[in-house]
Amino acid sequence: MSDARESEPERPVGGEGRPEPEAGTERLHFRSVGTLDPDAPTAEDLREAWPVLFRDERVDGFRTLGRAEADDFFLSLSSAEQAELLLDLPGPM
Repeated sequence: MSDARESEPERPVGGEGRPEPEAGTERLHFRSVGTLDPDAPTAEDLREAWPVLFRDERVDGFRTLGRAEADDFFLSLSSAEQAELLLDLPGPM
């Protein structure tokens, strides 16, 4: 008996082991935590994009902000958005 997974074509894997988005879809990419990238999105960019970002993209974007900028950004969110972001942030490692 053959394993069904053997016959499926292998999809390219993106960051953190996730499959790459399907062709024709676009996702925003944020710099890594602690990276000083002058072209990286700012809190203002993140605020503009927030409604259309996937939840993991929101976390990635939030984690790229500096401490003071992240504090101000977090306080600018609605209480529901704050709760969702807190639930999506990774726990201590």
